[in-house]
Amino acid sequence: MATSSTPKTKPNLRLRGRSRSSIRPVTNGQVITHLKSSSQAHTGLDKAQPILKLVGLPSHLMEFVSDNLKKALLKRIKDLEREAQILLKSHTREAASGDGISTYEAHLAREFEPPAALQQLLNPMAMPIVPLSTSPMPMASNSPTPARLDQSKQSGMSVSVEEKIGIEAAIVDLRVHKAKAKVAQLKAALAEQKAEVRRLRAKLAKRPEIRVWNQRLRRLQGRYDKLRAEHAKRQAFASSASRRRDLRLRRANSRSKSSQLATERVKELRADTRSLHGLICEANEKLQQQSVGSIITKTSRPSGGQQYTNQVISTCMHLVLDCHVPVQHVKPAIRRVLTDLVGIDAGNLALPSRSQVSALSYSLGSCLAKASAMEKLLHQGAKEDRPITILHDATSKKGRHYAAYQVDTGDSRPMAVSLREVEGGTANIYARELDYSVEELVDLFCSVVLAHSSDEERRRLKCNLLARVNFLMTDRHVVNKCLNVLLNEMRQELATQQGVNPPPPVTALFCGMHVIVNLAAAAEAALREWETCMAAEAVGSAALPGFRPSQAESGTQRLIRTVCKAFHALGSEQCGVAIPLQTYLESKGAPSLRLDDFRGNRAYITFPNGGNIFWQRDRLSEFLAEYTCSNRLLIAVQADLASDLLLSGCRALGIADVLLIRPLWVLLRCRDVTLTDMNERYERACNWLRQLSSSEGVTVASSMIGPFPELAQTVLRDIQLQDIWAALTSELTALENEIVGQALQIMATHMLVLLEREVRDHLPGGTLRQLTPEVAQLVSSAPKDNVAVERGFGMLDKCVADRPNMRPLARESLVLFGYNCTSEWLADKTEREKDLLLTRARKLVPQLEKRGKESADALRSCRQEILRAKLAEKQRKKDSNAESIRSILRVIEAYGGLWPTISRMDAVLHQLAPDQHEKAIKAQLQLHKATKIHLPKDKASLLNFSAAGVKRSVPQLRSQLREVLQIVELQDQQKGADAPTVPPSGLLDARERKERVRTAIADRLQRQSS
Repeated sequence: MATSSTPKTKPNLRLRGRSRSSIRPVTNGQVITHLKSSSQAHTGLDKAQPILKLVGLPSHLMEFVSDNLKKALLKRIKDLEREAQILLKSHTREAASGDGISTYEAHLAREFEPPAALQQLLNPMAMPIVPLSTSPMPMASNSPTPARLDQSKQSGMSVSVEEKIGIEAAIVDLRVHKAKAKVAQLKAALAEQKAEVRRLRAKLAKRPEIRVWNQRLRRLQGRYDKLRAEHAKRQAFASSASRRRDLRLRRANSRSKSSQLATERVKELRADTRSLHGLICEANEKLQQQSVGSIITKTSRPSGGQQYTNQVISTCMHLVLDCHVPVQHVKPAIRRVLTDLVGIDAGNLALPSRSQVSALSYSLGSCLAKASAMEKLLHQGAKEDRPITILHDATSKKGRHYAAYQVDTGDSRPMAVSLREVEGGTANIYARELDYSVEELVDLFCSVVLAHSSDEERRRLKCNLLARVNFLMTDRHVVNKCLNVLLNEMRQELATQQGVNPPPPVTALFCGMHVIVNLAAAAEAALREWETCMAAEAVGSAALPGFRPSQAESGTQRLIRTVCKAFHALGSEQCGVAIPLQTYLESKGAPSLRLDDFRGNRAYITFPNGGNIFWQRDRLSEFLAEYTCSNRLLIAVQADLASDLLLSGCRALGIADVLLIRPLWVLLRCRDVTLTDMNERYERACNWLRQLSSSEGVTVASSMIGPFPELAQTVLRDIQLQDIWAALTSELTALENEIVGQALQIMATHMLVLLEREVRDHLPGGTLRQLTPEVAQLVSSAPKDNVAVERGFGMLDKCVADRPNMRPLARESLVLFGYNCTSEWLADKTEREKDLLLTRARKLVPQLEKRGKESADALRSCRQEILRAKLAEKQRKKDSNAESIRSILRVIEAYGGLWPTISRMDAVLHQLAPDQHEKAIKAQLQLHKATKIHLPKDKASLLNFSAAGVKRSVPQLRSQLREVLQIVELQDQQKGADAPTVPPSGLLDARERKERVRTAIADRLQRQSS
């Protein structure tokens, strides 16, 4: 039977199956996958368009699909997706059982059923399905397009007139329905507009007169123009920021290598957009505040309720910590400024209370000060050629002990890390405070600046920070040597915990300023010895009847101290005569008193004050001669000023100040002189002192040259100091020249011994002379002294004096905030960064307040425990000493009782057996030692039972006891004698003075060598 290429049957006009025959057959899995893939390119209801195209809806009918129909379609797909997720849980179990297709797979393979409303829309467009023929036909859409109709005609198929009419009628109905809905909406909108017009007309009818509006308009026109200009600027800023954001977005999209990176970048840009919107909102709020003439001081808290704005808290903090306004006066100060300068009625303005200002200001100040120090430290510490030096010192104020730590990065601007009160001055306490201070510094920086950091990252940051420390700058107290060891152990332990190689040991550096302070102490000891060599009797006020000055200070220092106390403006309030002296000097046309106060200065102040007193000795003596010396202080000053010996000591101090002390200060303060350069300077100073102490005699003249002649012009730049130097080195008699020269020699000897010990690291063979080139380069940038820490102690001293009851946290915050220049650090931040820092820091306030209270309680408990331990130890020693004396007395009673005299000793020993002599003599010596009898320094060994590890024999012990009894008898004879009256001056002859000076110098050098 022959076959034809064209079908012989008529087209089958019967619809296939149900009414959804016009829908392209798709499965649930295809629909779900298509929706997920199109979600990246479409949002909202636009996600339904790709699904409608997938099921075969023609594009010219897309506009007839309502929003409710799209919502229903998307809801149907979401339900299918949710059901698939539920079935996915049992998919693995069903697949493992091997029962065939799982429920999940069957669900995905099932044909998609659209909503009924969509099916009704698609029914009129159902096309007849042509049976398959043997002739090849191209695949095409079932939509009734002209090309499809032509192809149907060519293949023998046709569309009936009724179907065309039905389709057109359906389209017309849809359009009519849509038009009616639109008309209804327009009518409703028109009605609303008419109602609004009526309302506005009624409101307009009640409006004030035109002249009132003109007055308001003229009054607000200027303000409106300003606000409009500012708003235009902010809009321009927002638009430029938006353009920059778009540019960054385009560049990010072009450079992105994966969709994940592109998505992250888009999120960042959206965050920037939100932040810019936030800035615009803030600007609008400020404009609104200015337009209505009020200030908003409160804002909503994220956790609920109201809180004060960051601007209010920042203002309070700066008033307290920068302007030093008392806490109770912050609120009145703000209101007064707003009322008088801005013209705002701030009487009812909501402001923080006194307790809130105290808690927020000091806690925020401490937090921000340490965060700023850490940020600067990380910025400077990142440079490998910059050394990191920890500066440490401690001091006592009003019975409280404070430990301070600062960090220097080689730029001469150290950052204060902590200034904390501690319970003692041991190395363990200092090491514990250093560890706690660094940990708190890292913790606050991570919480305020970084905001997102784990505990492991914080430990790593702390380890890296301590590993970068190169030097530890302290004084030469023995505690600080142990602190250096503990610091190295701490760094090694942290490196072991982090699994890295331990860093090299920290190099110990010693403060040059403390060298000058210790030179003053050495000069004081030298002057005491010099006065003993010069005179056999007391001089000055010490020779007056009824005056018993302290034996712990020299007469020269007594003169300097009493003159400062009597004549300085900050001297004695009860006995001082600063104002009468000033009036006297003004009446005589003399210059004002040149004198530095002891308070606020260290012991080195005796050097310049000695020269100042010698220069003004005649004016001070003339004033005391005319002014009635109405108290013992003025009588003592007058007597000391009349002593040539004490004035010679002041002259020697002034000469040493100009030749040695002031040049050392210039070198320490000069930035061009590095720490390694001080090696040669200290060596020159030691050589000069050695030459001065070993010379046969010293000639005092204005041509005297110190160890640093190149600094002579710098030191004598002050005109008045030139007059002082001329007075110190002129008009000397032979006797005065000899006495001053001997004083300089003894001072040079004592200062040489101390300087060689204090700066041995700088001298040949010292640590700082044997450095590798890398370490030497770092040392050259290290600080030369601890003056920065002393400056912090000065701020602490003023704080303790002005506010003695201040909390430890508040005191530390007040010092650190100003020292670290925290206000300048905040000023360099943008408004957004500043607001973010304050927001994060405010969250830490309760934690800091709690930590400060716990620290104060722990410190109080430690003090009480230490006090109890001291009292218990004192009582234990007292009981032990009493028991020892009782046991000794029992032995003494067994051997004839106490031997007060030598004859009694001989009589008792004659009666005792020879084997009992040793025990009886030792008991007598033990009793004298336990009762602490006064013996000369060279006789203190008489109470010992051995010498150089060798036990003394019985005859030697008997001889010792005999000599001890002789000294006791002599003291008893002199106990009731009155001290003889001595003349004000009693110098020894020149030969004896010279011999005593040589002996004193030789003894001092011998003690140093031994």
